Amino acid sequence: MPGYKDTVRPFSNEAMNIVYVEYDMPGPSRMPFSAAPDKNGYLWIPDFGVANKITRLDPKTGEMKDFPVPHIGTGSVHSAVPAADGSVWLTEQGPNKLGRWDPVTEKITEYQDSFVAGHEGSEDGGSKHTVRLDPSGRAWASGGPFTMYDPETGKFTHFDEVKTAYDVKPDKNGDVWFTSPQSNKIGKVDGKTLKLTQWSPPTTDAYPRRMEIGPDGMIYSGEYRGGKMLQFNPQRQTFKEFPLPGIDPSPYAMGFDADGYLWYDSHNMDIVARFDTKTGKVIEYPFPHPEPAMREFFRDAQGRMWYGTAPNNKVGYFYLAGKNGAAESAGK
Repeated sequence: MPGYKDTVRPFSNEAMNIVYVEYDMPGPSRMPFSAAPDKNGYLWIPDFGVANKITRLDPKTGEMKDFPVPHIGTGSVHSAVPAADGSVWLTEQGPNKLGRWDPVTEKITEYQDSFVAGHEGSEDGGSKHTVRLDPSGRAWASGGPFTMYDPETGKFTHFDEVKTAYDVKPDKNGDVWFTSPQSNKIGKVDGKTLKLTQWSPPTTDAYPRRMEIGPDGMIYSGEYRGGKMLQFNPQRQTFKEFPLPGIDPSPYAMGFDADGYLWYDSHNMDIVARFDTKTGKVIEYPFPHPEPAMREFFRDAQGRMWYGTAPNNKVGYFYLAGKNGAAESAGK
């Protein structure tokens, strides 16, 4: 069409050395949101679609095995992460439940959280979004409201001052960090006292969504609406922002690679990009499908960056040619 070439953003020669390896999901409309590696090399996939399952992938053989959640109705499994004891924790966004897959029985036990009176069964009444485990084994879940579940007591703790949290990440000290896009804040809960503190980025309506804790202890979050990478120094309690390239950077999934670079996908520009936290330099890489819609990046023991692409019903990983994972993939 006339003027088409003027709309295409070019990629550098350096951006042509990215390699993708992908696996098709075993059924249609699974909507895989991510793929998280466990200690045995398997990948765990939350099926957000109507399947109401989590799926285990053996990357060496491509075999996938499904494990259904007990919930009857729309479970909307949003997140699934392995724990140190071999179990897998998951969130069911629709019914406001946490779940735990048992490695011995291979069954999922659900833990129902309470709803706000008068809003039972609705997202406004309660939801579970992303789950992470702290060093003591407690399960923290973003959603509404921000919650913590203690397996020893079987009780949920609600942090009602955070009406809606989006991402959650425990640090090495046992403190738990989170983002709250609607209130335009990032925050921290002290793992011992449960005291909660929040900070507002410099950009109004930055809409911080996903976040990562850097090797240097800095907190990073993608400003989904602000089009920037946000850096927060916990010691000084100061922010620094880095503009990202493109007309609509919309950073979403995030993850650090083995070399300390921070990767993100652009939700609206169909690319993945590598961000240098020291210089702010960004290299954009093409993605083989439209609408990547990646939710999270997870790095495995070989340094490969795993993702799910829900609109394309695939999971996979990427690496740079000549870097981590190249030798193994070449021998497949």
